[in-house]
Order: sequence, then C-alpha cells, then structure tokens
Amino acid sequence: MPRLSIIIPSFQQRDYLAECLASAVASSTAKVELIVVDGGSTDGSVGVIKEFEPHLAWWVSEPDKGQTDAINKGLRRATGDVWAYLNSDDLLQPGGLDIVAKFFTDNPDADWLSGGCRVFGEDIEDWYLNPVGITNDREILTPWDRPHPYVFPQSGACFMRRHVIDKIGYFDPSYHYSMDMEYYTRAAIKGKIAQHITGECLAAWRLHTEAKSFQRGVAYAFREDEIRIAETYLDCLDPHDQQLLKHQLTDQKRELFLRKAMWNHRAGDGKTARSFLWQALQFSPSCLLHRPWLGAARRILLGSR
Repeated sequence: MPRLSIIIPSFQQRDYLAECLASAVASSTAKVELIVVDGGSTDGSVGVIKEFEPHLAWWVSEPDKGQTDAINKGLRRATGDVWAYLNSDDLLQPGGLDIVAKFFTDNPDADWLSGGCRVFGEDIEDWYLNPVGITNDREILTPWDRPHPYVFPQSGACFMRRHVIDKIGYFDPSYHYSMDMEYYTRAAIKGKIAQHITGECLAAWRLHTEAKSFQRGVAYAFREDEIRIAETYLDCLDPHDQQLLKHQLTDQKRELFLRKAMWNHRAGDGKTARSFLWQALQFSPSCLLHRPWLGAARRILLGSR
C-alpha cells in the first residue's frame, strides 16, 4: 500500500490542534507520515505538538511566511507516495485514510482523489461538501457562475501522488486564502491531471469565527483570489469562453472594489473605504447607475453601517 504524507500547517491553533492530530493518528491503519509545520506559535501549541511527537515523522515551530509557505515546507520534507494537507483546526474522518490508500493501490494510474467533507461547528447543523467534478474549464474559473458550487474538494479531502508536484510544482506562496483552489486549477488545466471522486467522506471542516476564512476571506479575499486565478488561466480557454469570462471579470472587479470598501467601512476605516469607492467609480463610471454602488456610497459617505 502507498505511504501517505499528511502536512499540518498551524499557527496559534492550540485550542484545535490536539483534536486535529488525534484524528490523524486514529484515522488509518495504513502507513502514514505526519508532518506538523508550526509558524512559531506562542499560545502553547508547541506543548501539544510534543505530546504527539511519537506519532510525528517531523515537526518544526519557527516563523514562516504564512500558511502556504508552511505547506510547501512540509511537502519538501515529505517522503510519501501520496500527500494531502490538513488545516490544524480541521479533522480527518475515521477510516478515511484507509479509503485513500486502497484507492491508490487499486488504481495505480490515478494521480488525484477527491472526497466528501463533513462541515461542522458551534451552533450549526452538520452538512456535507461533496465535489461534483469538472464539466469544462470555464466553470473552474467562474465560481460565481456555475450550476454547482464545488468542482473541487475541501483541502483536507484532496489527495495527490507525489509526482504531481514534480509535474506542476508547489503551492504558489503569493496566495494566502485560495492557494488550494489555484493549485487544483493548475493541476486540472495546466497539468491535465484527472480528478477522481469518491462518495466517501474523508475529512471534516470546522467553521468558526476565528478562522481567517470568516474574516477577510468571506468579505473579499476569496473573491479577489478567484479573479486572479481566472485572469491567470484565461488564455487556456477557447476564444469564445475567453470573451465570456472577460465580460464577467469586469463585473467581478467592480464588485470587489465595493466589497473592499464595505469591509473597511465596517472596520471603521472611512478613508480607505472612500478610496475603494472612488476606485470602483474610476474603474467603471457606470457605477453611478449601479444600485449596489449607490447603496455603498450612501452608507460610507453618510456614516451608517
């Protein structure tokens, strides 16, 4: 059976780290290499890591350049045939890695397996994120305009063979929110790597208000990354789809200015909010006839939230 490498990037996540590591230790009878890359936490995370040290192939706690840098650092240390990264506030499902190991054993030509993910958190009812796969490349690049929200898995439920890194490289360290989506897009569009999907649940994604996803991420950062990914891979589409996407990107960039303006307005930074409002107008003068821009202008200029 293949050896599985699980990279766990972490920073100031003591409250969740032990549960994450315990789930990884208990999730499989397969050969698993656990690697923890901590960004120099000062909240007691190192003590938690040391408790699990007998189960770890390697760990480090030192300042880094963020989550993407930590993932790449772990991948460079990994020796497994198949790898995934697991956020330190998320979990692996019991038996999930056994499913992964069996799949890659039974399918020696497969390089990429995506699975379902249980989504959980305080005061929310569990639900499941199940990727449906790729219909066409344009759908990959337009998450704001497709019939299904998830063509790719949550990162903890995504497994690739080691030689995928040899083919398309490591994660792009300039992304701090959608580094996983950029990587999967690169794998699908540039690498032409086929995504195989299992209906089994492989991981659990914890929703909590302290996560960066629910701060700048939801407000505007994910959309900013999605626009950048679309622009990066635009030339890979056929001419017709390129033209359609260009029109959509104009609308999305205008909306991004408004998202940034309202984020800063709610944060009490009126000067920056007004700057983004003005940039939206410069980018698209038709904003004067655009109700969302007019509504944002009213709130920002009149001071209501």
